[in-house]
Amino acid sequence: MTNVKNPLASNKNNARAGEKLIGAVTHQILKNQFTTEEANWLNSASEATLNRRIKSVYNPVVNTQGMVKTKNGIYIPEKVQIWHEGWVEFYKKFGVAIDLNDYPILPNIVFEEGQDYWTIITAPGMNPQTAFEIRKQLTQTYESTSVKKIIDVFPKVPVVVVKANQNAKIERLNMSCNKSIQQGIWGTTFTEGMLLDGRVFDELKIHLDVDGWTMHNGSRSGDGYVVFSRWSSGVGLSVVGDSLDDEYACLSLRSKQF
Repeated sequence: MTNVKNPLASNKNNARAGEKLIGAVTHQILKNQFTTEEANWLNSASEATLNRRIKSVYNPVVNTQGMVKTKNGIYIPEKVQIWHEGWVEFYKKFGVAIDLNDYPILPNIVFEEGQDYWTIITAPGMNPQTAFEIRKQLTQTYESTSVKKIIDVFPKVPVVVVKANQNAKIERLNMSCNKSIQQGIWGTTFTEGMLLDGRVFDELKIHLDVDGWTMHNGSRSGDGYVVFSRWSSGVGLSVVGDSLDDEYACLSLRSKQF
């Protein structure tokens, strides 16, 4: 996600100075006095993020490496936590209420240094059709294969984590569906893919896969093909099905952790 300077972030060189900074900004909040930068951040932050940050004034949970301690006691990059908290507001726009406490990020997730990540929360009732209905409300779409007949063949997972790459093709080139299954690579389902695609566009105003296709190896079309998606200018979000053995330089998948 975009790099936003956080007015409540701890001083990385001195944890104690970071606590003073949190207190200083909180004092400004109470007095309703902000710099332009602070005001912009406060206006863009989700309610869940603000609530967590206010609590952190009294119980600091951000360490010197910009990692935040979650309720289950693990540390994750704060940028990931802020993105994760944003799912509450995203779903609310479409009449779906979720409790973030039901969707913890599991301790086995590996966050590589220098790599940004996105979580995907799959709420109850989300399937290929309902997720696509949400996605259709955001931009134009095109179905080369009928979304009504798409099914997810991977088990439903409440929370998964993928690398925050605009184009999936930079992850794994020339990867067919059958090859990914043989190698034990878990990619997104179509449901997860549509939720992520919609969230990224809604919040960041960018399209995923403007260069190449995402293969959702966890889903199949009505013909038994694997499902792909990409953004095409003038067409919109395109959904197609193709052979499980096809592999192209422009085709990849988003490996997920859960």
